Amino acid sequence: MSEAKVSGVVHVVEETKTYGQKGFRKRLVVLEQDNGNFTNYVPVEFLQDACDSADELNVGDEVEVTYRLSGRK
Repeated sequence: MSEAKVSGVVHVVEETKTYGQKGFRKRLVVLEQDNGNFTNYVPVEFLQDACDSADELNVGDEVEVTYRLSGRK
C-alpha cells in the first residue's frame, strides 16, 4: 500500500451508505481542483469508521486528504 495526498475544495459530501448484512459503510466526497485551464473533480471514498471523519466537511471547505491507495488482483 502507498499513501498519498490530494487537496482541493469540497464540492459534494454524500450521506453515508450502508451495504450488506455486515453493515459495510461507504461515503463519497468530491473535491474540486481548479488549475486555471480547467476544473478537475476528484472523488474520494471514505470507508467504515472513516465515514465519520467526513462529518466535519462542508461544501466550500479547502482540504487536504491523505489516503491509502490499494487494490486487488
